[in-house]
Amino acid sequence: MPLRAFLTALALFMGTPAFAQEYRPAYEETNGALGSGSEIVLVYFGMTSCGPCHSPVFKTALEEAKLALKARADKEGRSFATIGVALDWDVAKGVAFLQEAGAFDEIAVGRNWENGAALTHLWRSEGLETRPAAVPAVVVFEREVSVGASIVASDPVYLFEAMGVSALTDWLEAGAPLD
Repeated sequence: MPLRAFLTALALFMGTPAFAQEYRPAYEETNGALGSGSEIVLVYFGMTSCGPCHSPVFKTALEEAKLALKARADKEGRSFATIGVALDWDVAKGVAFLQEAGAFDEIAVGRNWENGAALTHLWRSEGLETRPAAVPAVVVFEREVSVGASIVASDPVYLFEAMGVSALTDWLEAGAPLD
């Protein structure tokens, strides 16, 4: 059975809330300790008014992406983090929307398409002329983090982007490659 069909069947059978609690943020596993080294980061962009963002198929795929990247990071001896971004104007609605999408290590909410995370990751100049701005969107990048007297992170190196439900499910079906 292809992954997309399996995810759809599983989401319809079990419902998204069963998946929403599988990914555990790093602070639950490390007691909040920060570490130096290579890190993979998944950033999810959505908003309350986005119909596909509420789809059980998409929510299941998002959770599977978190779990697949976490397993990859663990295998490679890297850290992993997730960032949930709600492009809602209303911060309270945005927080509630992200809570429905499962666990995140951090969130950014508000300011619509001018949200700080959107400005940094969706509206970055690299490839902007060919990159559509749409939700739901998932961006994956890697960076190096150094913790000492101060905390320093390298610029992100973007590894993957998916705009829309089928782009994410197709990527998962292909084994979630990062090249």
